[in-house]
This record gives sequence, C-alpha cells and structure tokens, in this order.
Amino acid sequence: MRYTKFEYESLPCSADRIGLDDRIDVFIMIANQGNLTGTEVIHLYVRDVVSSSVTLTLELKVFDRAEIEFGDRTKIVFTLEPPDLTVSGPNGSAIVEPGRF
Repeated sequence: MRYTKFEYESLPCSADRIGLDDRIDVFIMIANQGNLTGTEVIHLYVRDVVSSSVTLTLELKVFDRAEIEFGDRTKIVFTLEPPDLTVSGPNGSAIVEPGRF
C-alpha cells in the first residue's frame, strides 16, 4: 500500500551498445510527488526485441528499494552485464545474441 505518489523518469543509459566484456548502467530518476516520506521498490525488466528462441515478454533482472522524503528525488543505478541478457540456445546453453533489448 502506498501513502504517497512517485513519478519515474528514465535517463539515458551509460552506453548504446555493449560488447561481451562490457556492462551497461541504466539510470532512473524517481521523485516523491506526495506529502509523505515513502518507500518504493524499483524493478528493471528486460526484453529481447528479436530473439532466435522463444523468450519471456518481460524478464525481471534486478530490483532495489529506496526511501524518498516527500518533495525529494533520487537517482537509481542498475548495472547489467552480458549474462543478464542471455537467451537459451538450441542445445539449452546460455548465449548472448546481438540485437536490441
């Protein structure tokens, strides 16, 4: 149950592309628009736009909890690495495919 109102704003990621040895930071700004301090659980879901195998429409990759004073805002940073973007290959092994997520 919430007793306040949160507003989300997505910010640019740390990179448009990553290689197999890279990582990417995803930034989200959250503002407490209500009159009370509140706690929010922030979820980051990923989807593979085009995949060679059947994948979930959205897959929860990471989450965090933030307590935000009324009228304040905070920046949340989630870090994704190539293993976070794997799909099951033809033989069941995890593979990282090129493409948009």
